[in-house]
Amino acid sequence: MASSQARRLAHYGLHERHKLRGLARLFWTTKIQSARRLARPDHAAALPPLVTINVNYACNLRCVQCWEWGENGAFKDLPKEVIARQLSLTQWEALFDQLERWRPYLYFFGGEPFLRPDMPELIGAASRRGLLTSVNTNMTQITPELADRIVAGGLDYIVASLDGPEEINDAIRIGKDSYARTVAGIRNLMEARRRGRTPFPLIEICCTVTRHNQEHLVATAEIAHELGVDHFKLQHQIYSTEEMQRETDERFQSSFGLRPHFGTGFMIHVGNVDPEVLRAQEAELRSRKWSFEFGRRPRLSVKGWDPRLHYFAPDVVFGEAHCHNPWARAVIQPDGEMIVCQGFHDYGLGNVAEKPFDEIWNSAGMRRFRASLLKDGLFPYCSRCCELYELDES
Repeated sequence: MASSQARRLAHYGLHERHKLRGLARLFWTTKIQSARRLARPDHAAALPPLVTINVNYACNLRCVQCWEWGENGAFKDLPKEVIARQLSLTQWEALFDQLERWRPYLYFFGGEPFLRPDMPELIGAASRRGLLTSVNTNMTQITPELADRIVAGGLDYIVASLDGPEEINDAIRIGKDSYARTVAGIRNLMEARRRGRTPFPLIEICCTVTRHNQEHLVATAEIAHELGVDHFKLQHQIYSTEEMQRETDERFQSSFGLRPHFGTGFMIHVGNVDPEVLRAQEAELRSRKWSFEFGRRPRLSVKGWDPRLHYFAPDVVFGEAHCHNPWARAVIQPDGEMIVCQGFHDYGLGNVAEKPFDEIWNSAGMRRFRASLLKDGLFPYCSRCCELYELDES
């Protein structure tokens, strides 16, 4: 089958030329020009090619490995009034008006984004301004009607979480009929694409590796193959230890005057994962021919990655061991507050509903955070962050 990138370029060239500029800038700033980002003595950065928008906190599932709502989930203690605070569609549109100037790639995250009733309209508002968009979702909310609205909105990419065959998935992703509803949601979106005569959104099934499903990764890929999705990726666990959490807390307190609260969500037990099982499963995944493109987080290209080290040497950092995200990715909370990264939700920089985006992006707080990474290196619990390796240049 033609690669998804080739199909994407062909579609944009014929039907959505206004998005080609954003795609070209994304490639230029994350692949070619990225090393220059670190050279500015004032620790300011060019406007980011990536913007993550956490549209809500709420989720309808309670996945065992989730740092948000799992066993140690960081969102479980959030006050109801905090969970309820969200920017309106009109307020997000005002932000998109600013972003249209350089057209970054938008990544919508949650919670579960499609618990927000106007999510397709949010996507459409960004797409009309030439912004490339993607959503991370559990797919359980995707009815045929909602699928049509998503396709009409112009979504470019969707990440659908599925962690195994039905019995395995439902023991991990806890919620009523989670497997059946996720698979139905994927099929509904595939049908909506056919009705809309478009290859978009490209659909990825993301399978988070845990001790519960480690022997069923190939079986999960076979489900993805049968469904006909565009991508299948393994997501290795993001986790931390008590010692790494303590060291991170102490350094953050010393550097920025506060102790991170949300890091506790990453304290997940991973000790029963068998690296040899993972090697065998991935070897089979890479050897077989599939209808999808196979990938992994950390990316297959990251130098030195090894499943034994990943799960049993948590302080080992792979690849170039430098985080590019504070120079390349802005992260915005549901209420509009920009934060330094997904790992430090407590450190707010300013609200995009109140101040210009570029002013917050290079605020004193953000520049201080970049300076800390350059001077003292990664924080201890950053070593297993998937975003650390997404922009890795090793």
